[in-house]
Amino acid sequence: MNIPQSILWSDNLSRCLVDLKFVEKINQGEKPCFVKRIYIPSDSWFGSVYRFVYNESGRDAHQRIRSIFHDAMEYFNNIKLDEQKVVIVQQIRESVKGVQNLLITYERCPDVYTNLEVLLTEITTWIKRYDIYTPVPIPQPITNTYILN
Repeated sequence: MNIPQSILWSDNLSRCLVDLKFVEKINQGEKPCFVKRIYIPSDSWFGSVYRFVYNESGRDAHQRIRSIFHDAMEYFNNIKLDEQKVVIVQQIRESVKGVQNLLITYERCPDVYTNLEVLLTEITTWIKRYDIYTPVPIPQPITNTYILN
């Protein structure tokens, strides 16, 4: 059976899209645990213990999410087929809401919050550059409502 080259996806690209979907589904008040691919309520003592046992922190979450987005951007640059580029840009757009939700979750943790805020700016800037592939509105970054005293 001959499958058109345009619909073939590499395992790495598929994994990248799955990672972006995982980020997209992060809700407000949840923290992602990448080892087991689950979301833990941020106000749960169990979640704190679980994340400690698996050595996952807010800083680690930021680094993993940053890596996921950077991998997606790299795949985008290496792909020749516009159909696949469209899928990558659309999934990056949709994943932005998970980062926005993490901003709300981490608003009382300035280090993680500011790192996520910079990452969100980087992502939205990248999306604007490739608007030709997905002409839909770009999610706007959430403004910081938390003020340190």
